[in-house]
Amino acid sequence: MPPSPSQSNDQNPDPGWIQGHLVLTVAEAAALLRVSVKSIYKAVKNGKLPVVRIGRTIRIPVHALKQTLERSAPADRDDER
Repeated sequence: MPPSPSQSNDQNPDPGWIQGHLVLTVAEAAALLRVSVKSIYKAVKNGKLPVVRIGRTIRIPVHALKQTLERSAPADRDDER
């Protein structure tokens, strides 16, 4: 069993426990992003975070989470210095 998100290394943006996982639970994604579970559900509801639904269960594909983060990350700009 992989270590819990709280046991991950704070310096590592891709903690070891995520490797080998194709999907995350809402709680795992919230812990990874350091946001509330409610924030994840809100992002899902607003269509900002793609999910896979299995019955009433929501799973967040790791690749979709990474793509969402990459799209929302501010671009480095030299003209802002």
